[in-house]
Amino acid sequence: MVFLMTDGEPNHNWEGGFERFKALNLTRVIACTAGCSANTEVLKQIANIVVRFDKNNENIIKAFFKMDFD
Repeated sequence: MVFLMTDGEPNHNWEGGFERFKALNLTRVIACTAGCSANTEVLKQIANIVVRFDKNNENIIKAFFKMDFD
């Protein structure tokens, strides 16, 4: 399982790295955005699950990591 924490805006030349990442054949990739203005369009191509942390506070993030992802 991979957790990707991001603002959703990839840096230049991200596609090459993405191809190598896809080749790993990971079964579960979860992308977590930070802030309500995070871009989720690219993340939807990368991750099985995209979670938006619109209100970033300690309790919301703690609750997320206690979730059962089965």
